Amino acid sequence: MYYRGAAAALVVYDITSSESFSGAQNWISVLKTQGSEDIVIGLAGNKMDLENQREIKTEHAAQFAADHDCIFFETSAKTGANVADIFTNIANRLPKAQTQEGPIDDNIMILTSENSKRCC
Repeated sequence: MYYRGAAAALVVYDITSSESFSGAQNWISVLKTQGSEDIVIGLAGNKMDLENQREIKTEHAAQFAADHDCIFFETSAKTGANVADIFTNIANRLPKAQTQEGPIDDNIMILTSENSKRCC
């Protein structure tokens, strides 16, 4: 995975898997130490539609995100819950791109595909 010089990153874990959350914590550590100094990081706890199988408490993940200055949302790729919200929040924290004429664009577009493979 290429992340050097990235302005933003979204780290996704599965709320039904402690191992997945540990992996997400490791990725955030790597991004904080080896990524850009001002990188905007989002942490998404996916599969919120599987509440009855939850292993990672919301409060625990939210505290981890706050401690590491990450944007945090729980999401569901299956239902689409909070998916656009986390991307919008990440985009809103990015510095405005400047050209000689001024800001490039204030609009944000979220593209999704119903045919896309679900990641987690």
